[in-house]
Amino acid sequence: MRINRREIKREINRLADEVRDETGVELIRTEYVREGGRRILRVIIDRQGGVSLSDCETFSRALSEKLDEEGLLEERYCLEVSSPGIDSKIPE
Repeated sequence: MRINRREIKREINRLADEVRDETGVELIRTEYVREGGRRILRVIIDRQGGVSLSDCETFSRALSEKLDEEGLLEERYCLEVSSPGIDSKIPE
């Protein structure tokens, strides 16, 4: 089944929201982009006190499982889960 990019983005966000609820992190942003000829699904998460590597791993595994179960993404992609970065925490 082929769905358009807007529907894909909506479904990615739905699944990411489910994982957010399961893991207790804050979902900052999702991006599904093409860079250098590759598809990248980039997810930015946060948590009070900061995000650990374990948080990123847990979120990544859970989202990957849901994406596989749904069969949503037909082409190969790289899933990147990270924190917003240290720069975002510096008060202006």
